[in-house]
Amino acid sequence: MAAQSQKREYLKLLRNNQNVTQKDIAALCGMSKSAYCMIENGVLERDMKFSTLEKLAVAYHLTPEQILHLEQDYRDQRDSA
Repeated sequence: MAAQSQKREYLKLLRNNQNVTQKDIAALCGMSKSAYCMIENGVLERDMKFSTLEKLAVAYHLTPEQILHLEQDYRDQRDSA
């Protein structure tokens, strides 16, 4: 049985707190809106690449370590579900 994807709520919260759209973040990260949407929805990059984490950190004005910590929390919740 395939694992069900779990949304990366932390990305949605960061995006909403900055009052930007998925399209805005995707452009800052150099990816399509659909690719960003799939990442935020947990469909793409089940285990996110470090290069993607770095791009998100820049887009959200955070350090890669901060994004990595949020991603690790996401993974821990996802894997315990």
